[in-house]
Amino acid sequence: MDKRRKQIVLSYVVFLCVLALFFFLIVGYAISQGHIASYGDFFKRATDREERFWIRMAFVALGNLFVFSTLIFLGFMLFFKKKNSR
Repeated sequence: MDKRRKQIVLSYVVFLCVLALFFFLIVGYAISQGHIASYGDFFKRATDREERFWIRMAFVALGNLFVFSTLIFLGFMLFFKKKNSR
């Protein structure tokens, strides 16, 4: 594996680690909001609808970002493989 491909693989791994960090931050936020919501009806009404909507939207955005970045990563790997084989 040449230097460019190694840099791409390492960059992609770092990017996936950042995505995993955001995933766990969102899950932690959802857990804390569920814990706060259990203290009373006011918190349950305030956090029930809006936070679940934004948490779902964040998961969809992270999923789309993962798929998009994977396609770009595979494209770069194929491009540099063809370029090095010539």
